[in-house]
Amino acid sequence: MTEPQWKHGKICYLILASKDVEASARFYADVFGWTTRRHDNGDLAFDDTTGMVSGMWDTSLEARSGGYEIDIWVDDVAATAERIVAAGGTLIGDDVPISEQEQYRRFADPDGNHLGIYHHGE
Repeated sequence: MTEPQWKHGKICYLILASKDVEASARFYADVFGWTTRRHDNGDLAFDDTTGMVSGMWDTSLEARSGGYEIDIWVDDVAATAERIVAAGGTLIGDDVPISEQEQYRRFADPDGNHLGIYHHGE
């Protein structure tokens, strides 16, 4: 795993709304392979598969879909979309082919947070 590049302006931490932190952790582990750990205060945190972005879930926040979107890089948009549904998420709209090499799709996690999955490759 590559060491994070700590540079001014880097996105380093995400806080996602959650109704059930343990269920959210299972969803993101099952679909994207994110790992979890506990902060010293007991809060459950996550690390993405690159170790470059971390975050946590917060039950005091309300899920929303406006004003921003987080996109998660995936190996295969269609296969990941199937895992999203199997893990309790919802697909939003249709696949969006950006080019022959790029694919994108929006989804909502079980708490209602809207995110995207993206792949660029051959």
